[in-house]
Formats: sequence, C-alpha cells, structure tokens
Amino acid sequence: MRNEPPTGDDLERRVASIQDGVERRIAASPRRASRGARTGLVVGLATVLGLGAIGGAVAFGVTLSQPPAPIVTETPTPTATPTPSPTPTPTPTPPPPAAAPSVRVPTICEELTQGTDISDQYGPLKLVAAEAAPYSNSYVDARAGYLSCGMVSASADPSTGYLPMGALRVSLIVAPDVSDAAFEERIRMAANWPDADPIAGFGPDTRVYEVPSGTNPNFAGFVDRVNGYGVLVTGWVPETAVGISDAQQQEMTQAYSLIYPRVVALGAPAPLWEPPSGAIRGANDCPDLATTDQLDALFGGTWSDYKSSGGENDPGAFQAQQLVGAFQCSWADLDSGSLQASASVLPGGASFFAEARQAADAPAWQPTGSLPGEAYITPDGLSAVVLIDDNWIQVTVPTADSLPAFVDVVLSNVGVAR
Repeated sequence: MRNEPPTGDDLERRVASIQDGVERRIAASPRRASRGARTGLVVGLATVLGLGAIGGAVAFGVTLSQPPAPIVTETPTPTATPTPSPTPTPTPTPPPPAAAPSVRVPTICEELTQGTDISDQYGPLKLVAAEAAPYSNSYVDARAGYLSCGMVSASADPSTGYLPMGALRVSLIVAPDVSDAAFEERIRMAANWPDADPIAGFGPDTRVYEVPSGTNPNFAGFVDRVNGYGVLVTGWVPETAVGISDAQQQEMTQAYSLIYPRVVALGAPAPLWEPPSGAIRGANDCPDLATTDQLDALFGGTWSDYKSSGGENDPGAFQAQQLVGAFQCSWADLDSGSLQASASVLPGGASFFAEARQAADAPAWQPTGSLPGEAYITPDGLSAVVLIDDNWIQVTVPTADSLPAFVDVVLSNVGVAR
C-alpha cells in the first residue's frame, strides 16, 4: 500500500475527480457555503490528499484568510520646537528738538495755584493771562524757561480795561536751577527788603519783603528758594496812595502756604532750550553791544551809556538775563544833550516777537528787506528789529541813515554770523 502522496498525472486526475464531486454536492446544496466553510473544505481535502494546508491552498488556487495584522500605533517623533529668536527692541526715536523756548518747570499755573482763590473786598484772586509787552526785555524770564503766573482780585472794568482802585495784583515766578549768587542778588535788589527771619511753616530761605509807600507798602511778597527752584511772589496795587493792606498781605501769606509744598514736590526741570543753529555770545554789559568808541565813530559826538538792564533794572527774576545772554543798553550824546541810541539782544528769543507785536503800545513795525534776516522797522526809520538764527536784536538810532551801520555793529558784537 502506497503511503506517498500522489504525484504527476495521478495527482491531477484525483484532484479533478474530487473537485468534480465537491462541486456537484455544492450545487445540490440549498444553502451557499460560507467562505469559511469552503476554506475548511479545501483544507480538509488537502489533508486527505496529504498536501498540508499551505500546499493544498496553492494547489486549489485558494488564498487562506489571515487574521488582520495588529495595528501598530507609532508614537510620533517629537518635533523640536525652535527657540524663537529674540525680537530686537527698536531704539526709541528721540522727539525732534523744540522749535522755540518752553517752560522748564514741570507744572502749570492752574495746578500750582489751585485753592489759592483767596478773597478780599474786591473779590477772589484768580488767574489771568499775561499781557503782551512790546520789547525783548519783557521776555527774558520766558526765554529762560521760567513759569510765570498772574492773579488779580477783581475783574477789569470792561469799558476801560483797568482794575478797580485798590485791587490786588499778584505775580508768581518759579525759576529752575537758581544759584546762590542769583538768590542773594534778588534779596539785595531793593534796599528796603529786610533780611527777615524764616516764617514758620516755610523753609530756611523764605524771606518776606515790603517796599513802603506811605502808610502801607506798595509792594509786598516772598522771595524763596525751594527744592532748587527760586520763587518770587509779588503783590502790589496800582495806586501808591492806597498801598497793600494788612488783610491783603495775610491773604498772600495764606496763598503761599498752599503754593510752597507744591514747589517742594516738583521734579527736576527740563534743560535750557538752545537754538538749533547754536547759541550766540549775547551780551552782559553795554560794551558787549557797542563800545562808546564805535558810537562816537558812527554817530559823531561823545557818547556814554546812562541806563542798562542790570541791578535794579534787571528785567528778569534770579538773573535770567545772565543765563541766556540777554542785555539792553541806552546811550546819550553828551555833546548834543539830546541824541540817543539803544540796543538789546535776546539770544534764542525770536519766537516771542510775534506776541510783542500785539502789545497795545507796540510800535507799528513794518517788514523791510534792507536789513539782514527777518527785519522790521518803524515808519520813521529810527528803530529796527532783526530776527536771525532764532535771535532777537533790536536797535534805535538818532538818525535813519545810520540804522544799517548800527545794526551791523551790534550783530557782529553779539556773535551773529553774517
């Protein structure tokens, strides 16, 4: 008896015979065999034939159903997060330089005088706008960046513009970076200002002053140096016969008691503004504007100065004119006894001229192209204003034909490049 599996033609005949029989039985069956049953049949047939499961499947052209491969969950490879490059911080663009002088004190009049609306028989003190002045000397404090505030205790008569007789006026000036010399000079400016003891509630530099006029003082106020700032408070009445009453002086003291701690709390001042074109020498005395030899040669005669903006005529508080190089001088011809000339310079002060032209008593300035820079002359040709490189130069001459030459002398002496 053969135990080897059939091979060759014998194998093919036996397979064909078995397959034919299987197909007849399947056809006769009322129910379709499932794929699993058919596979089992094929496997069983192959076993009978001794082919093994895999060989039988190949022989019958049947693919065995394999269990599904397990799903392999792959852990994603972490993606490296790039370290963000630091964003460069742009360098702040500095603001453009100011086109004109500005207040250097870090406050405003409304904040500094809040609550000081004390009242006398004329009404409460209230802030008023400063009146325009026609000449450069009146703008020295503003050029130095000082804060100036004005208050009055009554409203002006609308028909005349004047305050009632006896109404109190108060001026408050706060000046940055006041030196010892400037403070002491302010104290010495009037012989009648006493070296008073410090007032209780204020600082060691607080001084009270009075300028007597009859029964009551015409001027009274405080000179102080607080937190590096110079403070000048001046009260006055228009009529010397009336003077400042004791009640008004008490009201000023009450107002200053509110202002003082606010000055103590002020921060550092802004730097002094300088023209973009650069500062000029300016002047500190009369020869800096014009020497008497220059005047003698230009006008003839013998000239001498008789008035200048120094000492008691200092137009600025706490030597502001020395800080900015401003000065004014007047000369007279000693031979004629009548001819006069004057000159002034306000370095960096050209922007104030527009306001000065609006003053009630301002000359009727007319533009002219006959002088350097932006220039104006009076109708008689005896006075001129020259605005050049942000500077304000003003002159007056005895004769109109000498005006251009005197302007040239002053411009050269104060350091204006031509």
